Amino acid sequence: MKKWSDRLFLLVIAAVLFAVPVASAALFLTRGDGISYYENRTLTARPTYTEESFWDGSYFSGWEDWYSDRVAGRETLMSWHTALEMNMLRRPVVNDIIVGDEVLLQVNSQARRRAAANHSAIHVINAALRQVFGDGVHQSGSYVSPQRLRFDYTLSKTPTAEEWKKVWAIVQQAIDAALPVTCQERPLKDAAKLGAVTLLGETYADPARFVLMGGSFEEPEKKYSLELCAGTHVSNTAQIITVVPIKEGSLSAGVRRIEAVAGPSALDYLKGINAEMEEMAARLTVPVADVAQRLHALMDELREVKKRYTEFREKTLAAGGLSQVTFTMKNGATLVMQNAEGAQPRELRAIADTVSQKYDKAVIIVTTDREGKRSFVVKTVGQLPNTNALEIAKMIAADLNGRAGGRPDFAQGGGEAKKPWQEFMSSLKETM
Repeated sequence: MKKWSDRLFLLVIAAVLFAVPVASAALFLTRGDGISYYENRTLTARPTYTEESFWDGSYFSGWEDWYSDRVAGRETLMSWHTALEMNMLRRPVVNDIIVGDEVLLQVNSQARRRAAANHSAIHVINAALRQVFGDGVHQSGSYVSPQRLRFDYTLSKTPTAEEWKKVWAIVQQAIDAALPVTCQERPLKDAAKLGAVTLLGETYADPARFVLMGGSFEEPEKKYSLELCAGTHVSNTAQIITVVPIKEGSLSAGVRRIEAVAGPSALDYLKGINAEMEEMAARLTVPVADVAQRLHALMDELREVKKRYTEFREKTLAAGGLSQVTFTMKNGATLVMQNAEGAQPRELRAIADTVSQKYDKAVIIVTTDREGKRSFVVKTVGQLPNTNALEIAKMIAADLNGRAGGRPDFAQGGGEAKKPWQEFMSSLKETM
């Protein structure tokens, strides 16, 4: 066998000849013990991967056949992540490695521990969901990386806040209980006998790898969770530390998704939140513990300010800063026409309500022009025989090449602002 110095020299020569950085030949091997080590292996098959796993460091199993030998009783997982992280090649490193090449493999123990915590958290969450919603809950998909986790599951309803409270309480209880996590290869037929959870439609190897949380294989009835899984896991649920849900929602009909962080990644997330809270507390000049109370107070003040502003604006638009003309109709009612310049269409009704308070019998028409469009409302006040706000609105809309709708006492519509307001008002006066 060649010395490591000779191998390194050959790798350097190969990198120069083929313009491939030396780092591309250094691959990370992860194992169940999480110990960092270097190991020489010989490829016996072409590796495969997904784009997602290729870039973000996900750990996938079932690749033992890459090598001419296997490590008995240990899981072997590969990640191409760090090989690319050093040189950021936008092409597969595997194109530069052929069957029979010797490669240097190294464990990234820190990334492995983080991925293990996130992966084991999925098992804990899955078991909690089944406790709360029943055995009809099944895994529909998942994603694990050292940074985060994603879990898709089947459920035909939207969970209530109280149900979610139960789920996360069960999750934390399982973590705090420091349940041992045991991984064991057993005949596939033991899955049904032991009550193991399996993925719908999944094909498993035989023997299969069983991941047990709590209890023992001798007393499976005492288990918290038992699944068939070839992934990397913690050795005790206490190593998960906690699970922080980031997002939960419907993915498709009957399928929902949970996004969360666990283990060291959860601590990093919480530290980031705490730093933001400290910054916010400094801006609000209150202790961190009082930030929520202060924000609630500010929101109440803001709502009151908005309410007062709306009332002031409505009164201003109704009383001044706009064009208003009034006429007495044959039935004795007053015709009021106002151009609420600068008003939003949604404000016209409030303006009409304010104006109507001045009259016992009236037809009030309020308009506003925005971007070549004219919006209007028609409101009647008091008992006015043969006077219908909806009919008037439809008549105005027809002149504007627009539409109108509403009730006999109030209607609204819009169309094109074809004429200046004064001309529009004059023609409307003649019509009325």
